[in-house]
Amino acid sequence: MEVPVDLHDLLNTPSSRVLAMDPTGGQTVDLPAGLDLGLAVPMQCDSPLDPIAREFQGSAVGAFESANRRGHGTTLVTMTDDDAVHRLHIFNMDKTHGCFVAVALPQDAEIAASDSPDVAPPRQGHFRVSASGLFLSVGAEISKMLGWDGEELVGRSVLDYVHPDDHENAIVGWIELLENPTRQCQIRQRFKTKSGDWLWCDVEDTNRLDDATNPHVLSEILDVSRELAAQAALQRRETLLDRLTQALPSGVLQLNAEGAAEIWNDQWANLTGSEPIAGVAGLLDSLDETTKAAKAIKAALDDGTDDDIEVTFNSDSAASKFGRLHVRPLREDDVHAGLLLTLDDVTRLLTYQDELAAQTQRDSLTGVYNRLGLENAIETQLDLSRQDETSEIAVLFLDLDRFKAINDAHGHATGDAVLARVADAVTELVRPTDIVGRLGGDEFLVMMACEDGSQQSSAIASRIKESVRAISDQMVQDLTVGVTIGIAFATATDDFDSLIKRADEAMYEQKRAKKLAANSPDRVRPDQVRPNQVS
Repeated sequence: MEVPVDLHDLLNTPSSRVLAMDPTGGQTVDLPAGLDLGLAVPMQCDSPLDPIAREFQGSAVGAFESANRRGHGTTLVTMTDDDAVHRLHIFNMDKTHGCFVAVALPQDAEIAASDSPDVAPPRQGHFRVSASGLFLSVGAEISKMLGWDGEELVGRSVLDYVHPDDHENAIVGWIELLENPTRQCQIRQRFKTKSGDWLWCDVEDTNRLDDATNPHVLSEILDVSRELAAQAALQRRETLLDRLTQALPSGVLQLNAEGAAEIWNDQWANLTGSEPIAGVAGLLDSLDETTKAAKAIKAALDDGTDDDIEVTFNSDSAASKFGRLHVRPLREDDVHAGLLLTLDDVTRLLTYQDELAAQTQRDSLTGVYNRLGLENAIETQLDLSRQDETSEIAVLFLDLDRFKAINDAHGHATGDAVLARVADAVTELVRPTDIVGRLGGDEFLVMMACEDGSQQSSAIASRIKESVRAISDQMVQDLTVGVTIGIAFATATDDFDSLIKRADEAMYEQKRAKKLAANSPDRVRPDQVRPNQVS
């Protein structure tokens, strides 16, 4: 009986346990006749999941699915009779023996090495990756393929071991995977081996970040270096390049020594909006700004210098708005032989980055600035005001009255609705150039430029109070919404924290004045209190 090498090694490792299951994975069956169990102990159970702790059974099913597709799957599990972490391997032997074989062994067990000196390293393996792109776990096959021990990889970024020229495609593919959890992402890229070589692999990523017990992305890789080497030996470089370029998501344009286009793909015309036959001139005509591109191309032709630059397109027919242009001179026998230009569309990536940056500065409930956004916007405005002293900067600190009572009496959903309406009401009252944000809880902030100082800011504060009080009539529940406002004016030495602190103190002074007025109307009135300035 022919047994896969990895299975043979596992069965001959001390403390290993083995079972066979039917092709559906639903029940155990007898181990295949003639299978050399070596040191492995058969597991006695009715269901293949019985020996596995409940919280790891989902991972085991995932390993079975991988074995069903790839021939081999693996994951980390805890057994029901042992708290130690085990590595579970599942082998698809359905075609030869009508079953699947599963082997479990302690994670720290040293796998027995095969006695055969002619055994080739495995050509496929897998690893698990976190949402931030760090290795979580590494299959034993990866160590044999790349030469790195699992301990050397776990906790490191996957990009540290991917060829720099493959980073852009890897990042774009990763973003697509995170944006489409139900889809698998396939990409071809080079992995660095411990010996310093680069191994070409096909990578299939499966998003399992929604797994409650074991969130991860499963990356299954297949060594394709032999196939590429065979193609390179059988085909001329130009033919291989032409076929590859037509399949690439990047635009490709190869120019000969005279500058004429020789090889290109359809993606070049799609991304640039220019005909490849137009060569460098067509590319430059499609750009908003040509200086950087022209300089990079000239350096490549004159000095043989590689360059990578960011470009922006102006053509309405271009599919890309932003691109990353890679300029590579070509030489044969140390003689100039032309130019290779490749172009990646980074419009989606840059847009996604901008959206993420904007989201980090906005309050998800109300849509106005959050504390981070307020700090950035106000610090910028303070810097501008120090250069232009024609107007005064006022900050209004808003604190809703008895907001906790609204939450307690009507629920947090109603409280959230009140906060959203307050944000809308304040935003409608101020100018587009004014800054509105929510510090947190029931505290809001308004920053505005005032040409007549306290009179203008006090007027806005009064209008805000009226608008907030009107929210009571808009709500279905019988509730009262009020607001206390403190006002502070910026000085030349103010930063965000100092300015907000003074506005906060002004607001609390106003609250104390309200309380005194309610208890002893004849002793003090709110309009008699002027800390920094309150309203």
